[in-house]
Amino acid sequence: MILYVQDNKAVCPSCSGMVTARQNFYFCSDCGSAYIGIGHGRVEGEVIVETVGKEK
Repeated sequence: MILYVQDNKAVCPSCSGMVTARQNFYFCSDCGSAYIGIGHGRVEGEVIVETVGKEK
């Protein structure tokens, strides 16, 4: 899954909510999805992420 990050802001690929970053982890404030960054995308601002569950 690809996460698009611009100016330290990102959009959740599941619900289009706001995503915040903590180190290599990304958390959606709307649906609670949690992602881990596993690589850089092909263009600037892309991060390849994998779903790791829901934030409690």
